[in-house]
Order: sequence, then C-alpha cells, then structure tokens
Amino acid sequence: MRLEYRLTLNDYLAAMEADGKVRNPWLFKSSLLWCATICGIISALISMFFDITFSIYMFLGAIFISPPIFKRFYRWQLSGHFKNDPRLNECLTVDLDENTIKFASDNSISKIKWEGFYHFIEADNVFNFYTSKITYHIIPKRAFINSEKLDIFRNIVVKKINNDCQFFSSANITIKRKYFYISGCAIFLAIVAIAIGTAIFDKGHYYWLNEGNDLYAAKRYEEALDSYKKALDIDSENVETWHSLGFTLDKLERYEEALASYDNALDIDPEYTYVWIGRGDTLRNLKRYEEALASYNKALDIAEPGHPYTWRKRGDTLRNLKRYKEALASYDNALDIDPEYANTWHNRGLALANLKRYEEALTSYNKTLDIDPAPGYPYAWKNRGDTLQWLNRYEEALASYDKALEIDPEYVKAWSNRGLTLRKLKRYKEAVASHDKALDIDPEYPYAWNGRGFALEKLERYEEALVSYNKALEIDPNYKLAINNRQRLLTELGLSE
Repeated sequence: MRLEYRLTLNDYLAAMEADGKVRNPWLFKSSLLWCATICGIISALISMFFDITFSIYMFLGAIFISPPIFKRFYRWQLSGHFKNDPRLNECLTVDLDENTIKFASDNSISKIKWEGFYHFIEADNVFNFYTSKITYHIIPKRAFINSEKLDIFRNIVVKKINNDCQFFSSANITIKRKYFYISGCAIFLAIVAIAIGTAIFDKGHYYWLNEGNDLYAAKRYEEALDSYKKALDIDSENVETWHSLGFTLDKLERYEEALASYDNALDIDPEYTYVWIGRGDTLRNLKRYEEALASYNKALDIAEPGHPYTWRKRGDTLRNLKRYKEALASYDNALDIDPEYANTWHNRGLALANLKRYEEALTSYNKTLDIDPAPGYPYAWKNRGDTLQWLNRYEEALASYDKALEIDPEYVKAWSNRGLTLRKLKRYKEAVASHDKALDIDPEYPYAWNGRGFALEKLERYEEALVSYNKALEIDPNYKLAINNRQRLLTELGLSE
C-alpha cells in the first residue's frame, strides 16, 4: 500500500492534540480550565485586600487560562512551530508491507519494522505512530482515497503493533459525576492559580532550564551554562538539568566537569538512559574507551532493544579499542533496528576496512551514499576512495575523492589521498598539485608533505623532495614513513647521514 501527502497545519494540530490528550488528559478538559479560571479569579479577589499588584497579575493569569484564550494561544504556538520547521512541510510518501513501513521525503528516508513502534494513536483525523516515547510519524486520514483503504490500513496497524496507549474520544459522563470531579480538584487548582501568580515575581527552576535549552539551541553555550546553574540553585535534584549541564560542558570541551554532572544525574536517577549515553560520549572524548563502553552497555541494558545510535556509538568505541569484529556486530544490531541509518553503514565500512575486508567495506560505503546521496557524506566518499585504492581500482578511487571535494572543497585528507592515487597512476605533476592544495588548507598536515616529497622524487626534483620530507618531520618527528623516505633519498643522493 502506498500513500502520498503533505501535512497541513490542521493535520499537525490534530496530531499534537491527540498526543496531548493521551499524555495529559486533564490539560485538554475545558471543565478543568474553567474551574482553574474561576479559582484564579476568586484568588485574585481575595488577594486584593493584601496586594493589589499581585491581584492584577493573578486576574490576568486566570483570564489567560480560560479555554477560549488558552486554546487560541496553544494553536498559535503550534502553528508557529509548524511554519518554521521545514521537515513538517515536505511531501511524504509512505509504503507499507507485511514487515516494514517506509516514510520517504525529498531529504530523508526512514524504513521501520512494525515491531519497532512503541504504540500508535488513532484520533478523529490522524494516526500517530510512535518510534519512541517522544517521537512519532503522522499519517492524516485524508491521505486514503476511500474508507475501504482506511479500514484495510487500520486492520494492518492493529494486527502489527502491540498497542498499549490507544487514543479514544472522551466518553460522556453524568452531570453529577462531572461536578463531583470538578469540586474534588477545586482546592488543588486554587493552589496552582496562586503559584502562577507567584511565578510572575519569582523566576523558578523550569524558567532557567528552558532558557538554558534555548541558549544551547542557539549555540550560546556559556550563557546556557549559567542558566542551568541557576536552575540547579533552585532545585539541585532535577536529573534533566544535570543532564543538560553535562551535555553543555561536553560541548565546551570541559570533559571532567561534564562527567561530574552526569554522575550527579545518575546519583538521582540511575536508570536515566540518556545520561548514560551522554556519559559514554564524554568518556570517549577523554579517550577512556573501556569506561565509555561500560556506559553504553548500561544504556542498552536499561532500554532494550536499545536505540540505534547507542549501538552505533558502542561500535565506534569498540573500533577505538581495535575490537573490530565486536564493533561490526554492534553496527549490525543498530541496522537491525534502523536499516536506513546512513552513519552506521559508514562506520560499519570503517570496521570492515580495519579487518581488510575491502569489498564488504565498499558495499557499506555504497549503502551510505544510496541513503544520503545529497548533500552527501564527504567522508564517506573519501573513505570509499581509500578502499578503492586498497583494491587497486585507482580511477574509481580518484572519482570518489573528486566527489568528496565537490561536497567539501576544504577537505584536507581528500586532497592528500587524491595525490597518493594520482601518484599510483603515475600522474606525478597532478599529484604534487593535489598535495599542494591540501597544504594550502593545512600547512601542518605531515602526510601531505610526505606524499608531496615522494611525487617530487618521481619528477627528479630531489632537493624539493628533501625539503618536503624535512617539513613532515619538523611537524611529526616520529613519522616513520617520512623518516624512511628521507633516509632512502639521502642514500640515493650519496648524502647519507
């Protein structure tokens, strides 16, 4: 079955409302909002005898949460997000069969096994399909050409997804029960109304947490750090804030402090998956790979079968430890969950290349580029070129390096390795030019100096070659290949030291 559609604002609003009714049903009950409004007005009238300014703010807050105003604000807020997120405005194609459902747009493809969904919600106008507890795909019912197609689709979904959180329209309840429910919430809502008024004068924990998140999104990391610290001054037991603080410190390359933040978060909630993942990332940055591996393993123990990116990061860590076969198994686990994860295919290719299984590595790089051909992965094209070089397929390798440089003209390694390939093809002048381009971008790249020296030797420009080898060793005195090349050239010129 195939569906084609573009989400509208009404589709998005319907999906968000359906999601909200499942998570926070009380927030979408007009009766509760009216009750809160009345309680707020009563509190405002009472507070007039004590503080007129507080009373005015309380009254305005009560009016704001009345259903007509609150729902208009809610829709306005969502409509702004819908207009500003280009992913929500793409044309989508959905294909489904007995085993998978594939969501495709101009910029992305996501192919998911049915068992990869946590649950689904069917609302009046849309379906929400959850790939995690916070993310979901939206399919509007208007995408079906008739009710028969819709019924077929619904039957497939009900059969394939082990649903534990299905949305239904709220059932009618009796007036007596309704007012009993409202009266039971009255005292609680009165306290909430007073808290709203108080929050106007006292910026609370979540104010600073949200401000920190906004600053982080704007890449203003130092300012975000200050906001998270202010949030923790108010509530030092909030695991989400410690996690965000750790993530920000990691961005600022303050890794030891980041690690301490993650450990504080785990003291509060040792089962918080994302903290274990973030902790693993920081430990990898510190090159403490065994500890990083333990953190990723813990995250996977908590969230079985795990997130594909956690399996991928675990594979990267095993590759850092030169445990390439285990890394390969980890990448394969990631791809079992999300077979369209381009970065996993790429890193799988690196592991296979480390194992000298070059044909399989090439297949993995090709898969990466099939999934994301544009704007593409320049490093995938570069590594594909390296693999083709090892297979002695030099013309194809050259084409791969050219493709990488088309995407990123400042890619030093691609220029340098392109020079090596041109040397293999005995195109020595072009090889020198390619190495020169690498050195224009990064004059401190020793491998380009060594490659340049070797190509100059082939052109019988020995003095220039010697200068290049000397420059490589000036940058890296322990560079064995440059040491050997320099010594060999000196010997051939009768200048052996």
